[in-house]
Amino acid sequence: MKNKLTGLILNTAVGKKAAPKVGKMMYTAKTYSPEIFLGVGIAAGVTAGIMLARAHKEAEYDVMENHLEITHTREVIDETGDYSAAEKASTMTPLYGKLLLAYIRVYGPSILLASTSVYLILASHGVMKARNEALIAAVKVLDEGFKQYRSRVVEEFGSDVDERLYFGADKQTVVTKEEIDGKTKKVSKDTNVIAEKVSPMVYSRVFERGVSTEFSDNREVNRFFINSNISYLNSKLQLQGWVLLNDVYKALGIEASPEGAVVGWTLDGGDGYIDAGMDLPINQNQGDNRFHLNFNVDGVMYQKISNRFG
Repeated sequence: MKNKLTGLILNTAVGKKAAPKVGKMMYTAKTYSPEIFLGVGIAAGVTAGIMLARAHKEAEYDVMENHLEITHTREVIDETGDYSAAEKASTMTPLYGKLLLAYIRVYGPSILLASTSVYLILASHGVMKARNEALIAAVKVLDEGFKQYRSRVVEEFGSDVDERLYFGADKQTVVTKEEIDGKTKKVSKDTNVIAEKVSPMVYSRVFERGVSTEFSDNREVNRFFINSNISYLNSKLQLQGWVLLNDVYKALGIEASPEGAVVGWTLDGGDGYIDAGMDLPINQNQGDNRFHLNFNVDGVMYQKISNRFG
């Protein structure tokens, strides 16, 4: 019946005109429901506190009057001494009931409002928790899909093409000297090198001037600095059980990122170690002091830490 009535309303001229606006309002309210619940919950809590303070003043007159009546009646019963247990109960029970009603009338509204405040705050938390879990699930699906896509690229075109496309690298012909049949000969081969202007990536960073405060113009100093810090962070992972991506950024003199605060590594969450991709072919260009850091993050940390230590 309700659905039929709704359909009739929507089929009217006014309904057709108002429906999009109403739908937009409902969607907006649903989108911001955690903030709405939290804001109303806090406001209700503050109001409940004010009401409770006022109720306490009112209780001094209303509730205390009932207390005095009970005390006086009990004294009369004790002085008379002629009341049986049943008579005492029948006399005192209505007075206690009256006192209970007085407490409910005075404190009931503020207690009810305080309970509503707690409910709304918990509801806000529940909505956000459900949304976070949905986002984590979505990130897992996207991450797995991207890994499968890269594996298909490697299978179809080779790891060299995958590396060049993934890192946005430049293809360059490098001439090296190699020992062939006991003779030193110059050999030319195409290799991937870090582009002059690197496209932004989610977790990867290029260790270069302007990105890291610890960058040096000496390639080997940079290599030693990165490897020693990754080694330290792996020790931290073994001891602590988890490391955030922002912890790695900080150790390498790189600015923290929003995603770095929620992704990272756990000891048993993936590879079990932190790797910056220093051995990748793209990082073997001896004429470049920069390094392309491709971190093997396990994924979003909230659920991983909960599963490990929960």
